Amino acid sequence: MKIIDELIDSNDELTIDDKDHFKLLFSGFSKIFSKRPGTLVNHKINTGDAKPVVCKRRPMSPAERQIFQNAVDELIELVIFPQKNDDVTMGYRITFEFQDRDKTTFRWPWGNFRFKVVPFGFINSTTLALLTNGNKEAMEIALEEGLWIYVVVHVNDAICWSSSASDH
Repeated sequence: MKIIDELIDSNDELTIDDKDHFKLLFSGFSKIFSKRPGTLVNHKINTGDAKPVVCKRRPMSPAERQIFQNAVDELIELVIFPQKNDDVTMGYRITFEFQDRDKTTFRWPWGNFRFKVVPFGFINSTTLALLTNGNKEAMEIALEEGLWIYVVVHVNDAICWSSSASDH
């Protein structure tokens, strides 16, 4: 839980006692900090009976090609190799349903690729949340013990309330 300790220690508004309290508290809930993708929900892509979209390759300048190659390399690293330590700060990773992965296929000059996981966590995922309710569902599962008692989930945000840091 090194990342949690670092996040708590970086908060200048908490006292040392509060920081110790939160570290102890989070250590008891380590299961909600996913170490691998897809531990809560799978994202289903419902396309009904729509035909797959097929696009021709678009020409790219060498500079554009390099930008896109860097982006593809980064995505491959994030999806295929182990997650980086800061993934816990991005929220849970949500896998695509196995039968829907082909629907995520995209074509590059270097080949065809498809996603195994949604390529972002909860942060900045409002569109996915609004379209599918997937993030909200995952957050509600992770926070179900306190739902409507001290936390409420709205789209891709969790709103927590308390009267003091120790209550929080």
